[in-house]
Amino acid sequence: MPRNGNDNQGRDALGWQSALIDLSYEPIFAWDRDNRIIEWNAGAERQYGYTRAEVLGKNSHELLATKHPISLRRFLKKLAADGYWVGEVRHTTKHGRELIVESRQQIIQHDGKQIVVESNRDITERREGESQIALLIIIGDLIRKINDSDELLFAASKAVGAHSNAKRCLFSEVDLENDLEIILRDYCNGVKSVAGRHKLSATYSSITLN
Repeated sequence: MPRNGNDNQGRDALGWQSALIDLSYEPIFAWDRDNRIIEWNAGAERQYGYTRAEVLGKNSHELLATKHPISLRRFLKKLAADGYWVGEVRHTTKHGRELIVESRQQIIQHDGKQIVVESNRDITERREGESQIALLIIIGDLIRKINDSDELLFAASKAVGAHSNAKRCLFSEVDLENDLEIILRDYCNGVKSVAGRHKLSATYSSITLN
């Protein structure tokens, strides 16, 4: 039976689309309604570390450990309702690095099936740079507002600790002559305070083991 001309045109169009996706430097991949990856271009290989052969048929959200600003169920519902979605998500690469990506996702129809084409730009460095600038502004404000040096150091350690999501952040005074490290106050996040006087020769055991 001869093939329908529209079918041939559809296949040709899909072939061109796949070729254009692969040529794009931007990381682009496509997944079906079962969340299975059906296309994965060279840009995605560079960004995430997975080859096309490794990802085809895999669940995209599980593979990249996607973190959406809302639950996955709500995200999929909104995407289906609107036909597109733009926003920031977090992805994890093959080698374990977490990326902040600016994601654009569009539903297209092909042969009566819905396919999601997803383009993801890595903006991790930009967001980290913005975060560092914000931290510097906070510390600058603290310097202008706080005159007491001890209070200023604690406020700065609190700001740096919160920014870094650290368990502990502190400033200490070292007295080599008397073998002492003196910690007046420390920022703690789920750990005990180590404020006090510590022997330097004790290899910081009271601090490092907490």
